[in-house]
Amino acid sequence: MKADTYGTPTEQARHRMGWMSATERKKDGRHARCATCRCFHWETVTNGWGGMNVKARCGHPMAAGETGHATTENAVCAKWELKP
Repeated sequence: MKADTYGTPTEQARHRMGWMSATERKKDGRHARCATCRCFHWETVTNGWGGMNVKARCGHPMAAGETGHATTENAVCAKWELKP
Protein backbone atom coordinates (compact mmCIF):
# COMPACT_ATOMS: atom_id res chain seq x y z
CA MET A 1 0.00 0.00 0.00
CA LYS A 2 1.20 3.48 -0.78
CA ALA A 3 0.11 7.05 -1.35
CA ASP A 4 1.00 8.40 -4.79
CA THR A 5 -0.04 11.57 -6.63
CA TYR A 6 -0.06 9.80 -9.99
CA GLY A 7 -0.96 6.25 -8.90
CA THR A 8 -4.24 4.40 -8.89
CA PRO A 9 -7.37 6.25 -7.74
CA THR A 10 -6.98 4.71 -4.27
CA GLU A 11 -3.30 5.74 -4.07
CA GLN A 12 -4.29 9.27 -5.13
CA ALA A 13 -6.99 9.39 -2.42
CA ARG A 14 -4.43 8.27 0.17
CA HIS A 15 -2.05 10.99 -1.04
CA ARG A 16 -4.76 13.70 -0.79
CA MET A 17 -5.48 12.56 2.77
CA GLY A 18 -1.80 12.67 3.80
CA TRP A 19 -1.69 8.91 4.42
CA MET A 20 1.50 7.46 5.96
CA SER A 21 2.51 3.84 6.27
CA ALA A 22 3.35 2.49 9.73
CA THR A 23 7.07 3.00 9.07
CA GLU A 24 6.57 6.61 7.92
CA ARG A 25 4.28 7.31 10.89
CA LYS A 26 6.88 6.05 13.37
CA LYS A 27 9.67 8.10 11.72
CA ASP A 28 7.43 11.18 11.93
CA GLY A 29 6.83 10.54 15.64
CA ARG A 30 3.04 10.37 15.36
CA HIS A 31 1.28 8.26 17.96
CA ALA A 32 -2.23 8.31 16.47
CA ARG A 33 -2.93 5.38 14.16
CA CYS A 34 -5.77 4.14 11.97
CA ALA A 35 -6.96 1.55 14.51
CA THR A 36 -7.82 4.40 16.92
CA CYS A 37 -9.55 6.59 14.29
CA ARG A 38 -13.33 6.91 14.12
CA CYS A 39 -13.20 6.22 10.34
CA PHE A 40 -11.43 2.86 10.72
CA HIS A 41 -13.52 -0.30 10.37
CA TRP A 42 -13.18 -3.98 9.54
CA GLU A 43 -14.91 -5.23 6.40
CA THR A 44 -15.95 -8.87 6.37
CA VAL A 45 -15.36 -10.66 3.08
CA THR A 46 -15.61 -14.24 1.90
CA ASN A 47 -12.64 -16.00 0.39
CA GLY A 48 -12.75 -18.40 -2.55
CA TRP A 49 -13.27 -21.43 -0.31
CA GLY A 50 -16.35 -20.12 1.51
CA GLY A 51 -14.42 -18.94 4.57
CA MET A 52 -14.58 -15.49 6.09
CA ASN A 53 -11.78 -12.91 6.23
CA VAL A 54 -11.62 -9.31 7.39
CA LYS A 55 -9.95 -6.32 5.74
CA ALA A 56 -8.89 -3.08 7.43
CA ARG A 57 -10.69 -0.15 5.78
CA CYS A 58 -10.70 3.66 6.01
CA GLY A 59 -14.27 4.94 5.71
CA HIS A 60 -13.49 8.67 5.67
CA PRO A 61 -15.63 10.63 3.16
CA MET A 62 -12.46 11.46 1.16
CA ALA A 63 -11.51 7.76 0.92
CA ALA A 64 -11.77 5.96 -2.40
CA GLY A 65 -14.33 3.24 -3.12
CA GLU A 66 -17.84 2.51 -1.96
CA THR A 67 -16.76 1.26 1.48
CA GLY A 68 -13.55 3.26 1.73
CA HIS A 69 -10.06 2.14 0.85
CA ALA A 70 -7.71 -0.42 2.32
CA THR A 71 -5.38 0.65 5.10
CA THR A 72 -3.47 -0.99 7.94
CA GLU A 73 -4.05 -0.74 11.69
CA ASN A 74 -0.74 1.07 12.26
CA ALA A 75 -0.94 3.59 9.39
CA VAL A 76 -2.35 7.12 9.82
CA CYS A 77 -3.44 10.10 7.73
CA ALA A 78 -3.92 13.83 8.23
CA LYS A 79 -7.70 13.26 8.57
CA TRP A 80 -7.41 11.16 11.76
CA GLU A 81 -10.28 11.72 14.22
CA LEU A 82 -10.67 10.33 17.74
CA LYS A 83 -13.18 7.49 18.16
CA PRO A 84 -16.22 8.56 20.19
